[in-house]
Amino acid sequence: MGWKNVKDHYRITHIVQVVTDAICIGSPYVYNLIEISLDGRILKRYDERRNEHLERIMREMDADLDVLKRLVQAPDIFANSITVYTWEGAKILEKQCEVFGWPNVTHDGCLMYKNTFSLDKAEVISWAKISAERGVKNAQEVLNRHQKQLQESQEYLDACRLQLDALSADYPENE
Repeated sequence: MGWKNVKDHYRITHIVQVVTDAICIGSPYVYNLIEISLDGRILKRYDERRNEHLERIMREMDADLDVLKRLVQAPDIFANSITVYTWEGAKILEKQCEVFGWPNVTHDGCLMYKNTFSLDKAEVISWAKISAERGVKNAQEVLNRHQKQLQESQEYLDACRLQLDALSADYPENE
């Protein structure tokens, strides 16, 4: 995928991660100050002129876009492969990383948040179950609110129909 190649080649000290279909260079607050497509094109530029490090990265990338493309398309090479766990829906995922913990990323470019990645599979299974339980609870609350609104709307519609029926029965000549 090449995200690590890009990080190493341009000596990037910011967070580099893969989000959807882009390599993102950013901070803990703004994850995508720079975005690079997975085929090596710059999708979003850093043009704010407030960070010398990011300005340098942009200059170096602009100086030879073919190098950037080759870096992105070349497979990354990792010194270590530590197994970490996370989840997606009902699936417990096993991934690899060089260095565990935030703000490091897995070999496939996922930023490892403290509450979603662990070295302990049992801990991740517990987090996944808690997340699913909270999801069920929240969805049930939303459904209950909508059902109550639907019931109130139906009652209002029924009252309006009764009103119209009564008016039509009492004053048929004004139809």
